[in-house]
Amino acid sequence: MYYLEGSSGDSETLEVVVLNEDDWRRNSAMLAGSFPELVAGTDSDRSIAKEEQQLPEASTVYIVPRGVGTTAWTDDAGERIHIRRRFMLLGQTQAAMQIYDVRRGLETLRQFPEFQGKRINLVANGEAAVWAVYASLFVDGIASLEVTNVPVMNRDAPDLLNVSRVAELSDVLRIAKLHLE
Repeated sequence: MYYLEGSSGDSETLEVVVLNEDDWRRNSAMLAGSFPELVAGTDSDRSIAKEEQQLPEASTVYIVPRGVGTTAWTDDAGERIHIRRRFMLLGQTQAAMQIYDVRRGLETLRQFPEFQGKRINLVANGEAAVWAVYASLFVDGIASLEVTNVPVMNRDAPDLLNVSRVAELSDVLRIAKLHLE
């Protein structure tokens, strides 16, 4: 998790951004400028970090689940397929563990006194949007969910074992909307 204080630190809104691999590549230079010891192997750009810290009106937390960014297993597409298959052979999927990481990140935020009582706006794009939607079902206190490029069908979404037997992704989105504060 990476935390950037917004221009109005006393704001009642906490923006939580869940990053997928593409979003990580776009934001890693900014994060490396603010957290050089945590974002190893990325060229830091402190000017981007300073601009980013001045732009948001709300405090911003970035959640980077396993397999994304500095925890990526490999850049080779063939190896990524083998890793996905190995997870499934063990009875789990990489996406399920990433949903769990987002969920635990959101629950951990509530442990910090400065975040208690703040409205959480959960922001995600693409496959990270799927992780955020599922994680929002298990965490109370999510005020809004801003997801973009969400797949319509389960077959286009990240792998989750047997989820199609229970619900389609459009159904899960409707349930998540009902679950918001």
